[in-house]
Amino acid sequence: MLQSSLSMLEVWKLLGILFVFAGGLVVLYGTRLFSDRWAFLRRAAGPAEGTVIRRIAGQGTGARYHPVVLFHTPQGEPVVFQSEEDFPDRRCRVGTRVPVLYEGADPSRARVNLRGWYDAAMTFYLGALVTAAGFLLTLQQLTP
Repeated sequence: MLQSSLSMLEVWKLLGILFVFAGGLVVLYGTRLFSDRWAFLRRAAGPAEGTVIRRIAGQGTGARYHPVVLFHTPQGEPVVFQSEEDFPDRRCRVGTRVPVLYEGADPSRARVNLRGWYDAAMTFYLGALVTAAGFLLTLQQLTP
């Protein structure tokens, strides 16, 4: 009976360590998303308003698409790009106007600016929650 409860304590401790490790990786990924976004915003010109001129179906199931967007630089130069991000059907129908950020030196390196900081914030937040749960599991098993 005593050996059974000790092994259960070890299982909870290992589960807590696994949560800390996995959550830490997600926090690091969220940090990377923040830093990439910040670096892009520092280089970005704009904002500009673009129009979805066509869309390409995303991978997997569901109605998600990569919009192909046309916008004009302040000099009047037309730029067409395909978004790396996919969006739900209702957010990227042909004719939809979308905010665009682009690099001043190379306007073809543009992004649709619908999500803002949401992806980075949610990734970081969820990673922090999983890490905290792991710490609680680990610390709970260390106290009598």
